Parts: sequence; structure tokens; C-alpha cells
Amino acid sequence: MFRALFRSFATERLLALAGVLGIVLGIACALVMWGQGQLVYSARRRLGQGDHF
Repeated sequence: MFRALFRSFATERLLALAGVLGIVLGIACALVMWGQGQLVYSARRRLGQGDHF
């Protein structure tokens, strides 16, 4: 009985960890994409192109 309880607890912790890692990875990807967009926008603005090509 304790072994099954421990196994379910370990599985629950593993799923929770996977969920947290997924959230962190999603936030990191969003920040990278936002940063690249900001860099592209600032480079275009410096070149005098603004939002247009």
C-alpha cells in the first residue's frame, strides 16, 4: 500500500515538475521572441525605416 502511495506521489510530483518546466520554457521563448522583435524594431528605427520596409 505504501509503495503504491509513494509511486502515485512521485508521479504527481513529476507531472507538476513537467508543468512548471513547460511554463518556464514558454515564458523564456516569449521573452526571446519579444527581445528579437524589439531589436529589429530599434534597428529599423535607427535606419529611418520605422515600421515600413
